[in-house]
Amino acid sequence: MKVSEKYPVEIRFRIENVSSIYFTGSEKKAIELMNKYNINYVYISQLEELMYHVKLNKLEEKIYYELVYQSSVQIYKIKNS
Repeated sequence: MKVSEKYPVEIRFRIENVSSIYFTGSEKKAIELMNKYNINYVYISQLEELMYHVKLNKLEEKIYYELVYQSSVQIYKIKNS
């Protein structure tokens, strides 16, 4: 069953937007989407790295993100939040 058949429209949009936050090369677009959903923190574990192919160097951009926790997971605070 495809995502489009399994979930209502608003859930599909959210799933697509979450993917866009991780995949986009545009910091502006990622920040806009995070603001839309009132996201203040980004949690990165092995699961997110595998599912979304997260490039941690993107989150290490100190203009937009602040690393607030690092162990087996990383948690970044969105600076404009």
